[in-house]
Amino acid sequence: QVQMVEIIKAVSYNSKILIMDEPTSSLSDKESEVLFKIIANLREIVTEKANETTVGTVGRINCYPNEPNVIPEKVTFTIDVRDTDQNGIDTVEKEVRALAEEVCQTYHLKFTMEQLSETQPILFSKEVIDAIELSATNRKTSFIKMNSGALHDSCLMNDVTQVGMIFVPSIEGRSHCPQELTQYTDIKAGVDVLIGALIELAGL
Repeated sequence: QVQMVEIIKAVSYNSKILIMDEPTSSLSDKESEVLFKIIANLREIVTEKANETTVGTVGRINCYPNEPNVIPEKVTFTIDVRDTDQNGIDTVEKEVRALAEEVCQTYHLKFTMEQLSETQPILFSKEVIDAIELSATNRKTSFIKMNSGALHDSCLMNDVTQVGMIFVPSIEGRSHCPQELTQYTDIKAGVDVLIGALIELAGL
């Protein structure tokens, strides 16, 4: 069990290369099969069984008593699932529960699942999005249309008025961290697209 925890922990770091020295030497064939089935299914649930727009992450893991030489008596973790379609979120929840039941039955363990919070998917205004896209096209500014899983202030304003969002790129995709940096040229391009969209929406 300790080996299984360590291997799964290593995989959770999204390592490109994982070197293991006889990691399953103390596991039976059946235990080894279930171990790697867990690792594969955690990824497949989101990428293959839900929607193309579904994303998920394990953001918090707590191990008790969290001592290096003690087999854990309890492990808790959170799974954050986001999608523009509620069906994708529901699919992941159902599949995760089924996976947990299968694993616990195999290893004679117990589990509980608790929903900590829920926010319905929010769709922004097509009119605003079209105006942003037209503004970028007119200015020959390259762009991609993407979903934002974060609960921005714009989501709260969506109950009041029509909303759209413009993102400008951060170097190496780093955001909300000390290393975040955006070139002034990209900031200006975003502002220019915003101004053009406002003019389009105002009918000027």
